[in-house]
Amino acid sequence: MSVATQLFRPTRFDSARRRAHVALSQGAPIVVVDDLRGTGCDLVVDARTVDVSSMAHLIRFGSGFVCVTVDEETCERLDLPPVEWSQRSSFYIGNPRVSVDVSHGTTTGISGFDRAATARALARPAATAGEFTRPGHLVPVLADGRRPTRPDLIAELVGGPAVFTAMEPSDIALAHDATVVRQGDRVVPVIRMSDFAYF
Repeated sequence: MSVATQLFRPTRFDSARRRAHVALSQGAPIVVVDDLRGTGCDLVVDARTVDVSSMAHLIRFGSGFVCVTVDEETCERLDLPPVEWSQRSSFYIGNPRVSVDVSHGTTTGISGFDRAATARALARPAATAGEFTRPGHLVPVLADGRRPTRPDLIAELVGGPAVFTAMEPSDIALAHDATVVRQGDRVVPVIRMSDFAYF
């Protein structure tokens, strides 16, 4: 996938990136602060390894509106047409697709277990359109690298499909000046978009 951002060469921000990548490799969430345009913060986890614990954390400490980045090939393979709604930020949400639930091994689709299963299924290269029901409880968002949207930058950082949800406004101010934030029993690493990407 061609992306509109690039990774910095080694800099003083390496420690922030290192902490973020270690957490992501372990299936744990991180906080990504948008200090480029000031549009907020997201809780992010790798869609390929997200488990029920990490998904439950995103649901508890995020907005509850959970998205997964997908590329164009995935949209075509899984038959994920675009959707539109009036009150949204194009920079934040990018290009949303019809919401889905994976059908095998899940119930209503809304639980942390079910949404984690759906995210992993969306990230699986061999998944087919027939494995999903529509509409569902997870929103795929196209991250194609053509626009420097938040989903594009998040997918660039993760290096693949990413689960993300906006943080609650009350937590955003704390994350802006922190290297880690404590949320429940987790200590979550914080990385800023200016630490890893530029236009």
